[in-house]
Amino acid sequence: MILSGTFLATATAAGPTYLSDCTGTTLPPTCGTPVARWDTSGGAIPFCTSQGGRPIRIGSGQFEKAVRDAIAVWNAAGAQIVVSYSGDCAGSGGDGLTGVRNEIRFDIAGTMLGTTDGARTQVQMSLSPGVNPTSRMIVEADIVIGQIAGTLDPACFGDLVVHEMGHALGLGHSADVTDVMYPVLRSDIGACSMKPSAQEYDVLRSLYGAASRPTVTAQSFAPVPAAPAKPGIGQERLALALFAGGTLDDLEVWAHASNAVGVSVPDARGILHTLVVGSPAWVNVDFRAAFPRGWSVATPMILSR
Repeated sequence: MILSGTFLATATAAGPTYLSDCTGTTLPPTCGTPVARWDTSGGAIPFCTSQGGRPIRIGSGQFEKAVRDAIAVWNAAGAQIVVSYSGDCAGSGGDGLTGVRNEIRFDIAGTMLGTTDGARTQVQMSLSPGVNPTSRMIVEADIVIGQIAGTLDPACFGDLVVHEMGHALGLGHSADVTDVMYPVLRSDIGACSMKPSAQEYDVLRSLYGAASRPTVTAQSFAPVPAAPAKPGIGQERLALALFAGGTLDDLEVWAHASNAVGVSVPDARGILHTLVVGSPAWVNVDFRAAFPRGWSVATPMILSR
């Protein structure tokens, strides 16, 4: 993404494009159809962050929040692809596209991006066959953020990460100036939406297919804990949504979109293992409640106030 001036590849389509369209260039066999996409059969696509070279103005917490927010808004598209955040990458520095992990890092020396390029996404593909491929699968994606990003307002920095995450998932640029995938990021906060448009969500769903939504049965009851509740869990009525099918990733995406407190899985002892939306770790809450008829102690639930 270019922060100002002329960008290298001009988007000519009316709206969002695919990464492997390589609009403005002709680089077969990497570019062309079929479009490049991730193999999602192995579950969520993990990304880690590298703090090395992070501009002083961008705090570690702001960096992590921008990454988590970018993942959340793309997961909310309802496509059959889920992205996860695995925290800081092990070791120091990046492993490059010859590695096996998907990194979000900074251009430490400034030699890759220069002074006007805010970020760049590097993608490694597996082509089959190597000539005139009938399959283009993304196997690794690294997002490299330029030092100039440190001059951005936090909202616009978040926009930049959302934009690059879109590339990492297989989206190209959009000619619509209101789209988050528009190739020039304006640095004024009023132009930074931090959220993909409906048409960008449509393009992601067309690439991966629409995710099947778990069946939800909403019920509520007043819990009666055997012991005082631990901090963070109140005594008021809690609403629970029972899911038939779906993974914990599905539940967390649904919970985030519903402003729920988190995803909870009770065990046979009556202990709720709760993942608060936006937090990296599970916490255990001694809930010990009588479950309504039809509820199982092994049923994943959404816990909301």
